[in-house]
Amino acid sequence: MNCMKWLCVCLALCAQYTGAAQTSLGLDSCLVLARRNSPQIRMAENALHAAGLSKSELESTGLPQLGAVMDGIYFPVPPVYGYDPGISNGGEVRGLVTLRQSIYDSGLRGLKSDQIAIDLERLGHERDLAGLDLELAVKQAFFEALRTDAEFALDRESVDQLEAYLGLVQRLYRGGSAGSTDLLRTEIQTSTARLALAKALESSLGAKIALEELV
Repeated sequence: MNCMKWLCVCLALCAQYTGAAQTSLGLDSCLVLARRNSPQIRMAENALHAAGLSKSELESTGLPQLGAVMDGIYFPVPPVYGYDPGISNGGEVRGLVTLRQSIYDSGLRGLKSDQIAIDLERLGHERDLAGLDLELAVKQAFFEALRTDAEFALDRESVDQLEAYLGLVQRLYRGGSAGSTDLLRTEIQTSTARLALAKALESSLGAKIALEELV
């Protein structure tokens, strides 16, 4: 009786998943969503973007560096130092523009550039490998969900047939046309099929959850 109650609960859960399956996603949609939501892919792309910014920053250091400075200088008016108020007007403003360019960097900038290029290539490969690993995992989970669904459908059909046959044997047994051995054997077969159905349902739900986590 406890087994039957548990099976009824499982069947109710299965009915919910069957209703949701009508709006389920195809393999292509699952792959797109999984790639969009994957933390590994986002981390790899962020690292690749950061390396690209480092390369741009390093390249900018090879250009002449331009700087500007502006400050004020106060000159006292006559008769203290003899400056002309018409010229100084009590003070002057000084501006300075500088242009700096490194002549020799001992090859350090070139070495950094080569290292960043290697990092960019490595990070690009890591991103591609993460995408391939994710694609493989999604495909395996997707086909496993299809397989367990098909297995559950077959087991449910088998249980329906055995329950119908059990009802027939019970009627024949009550009418005296079937023996107790036939009835007992049919009941055992039906109970075994119900247990197999419950396990198939558990596998189906687990496969759907695994796919949902990836997506």
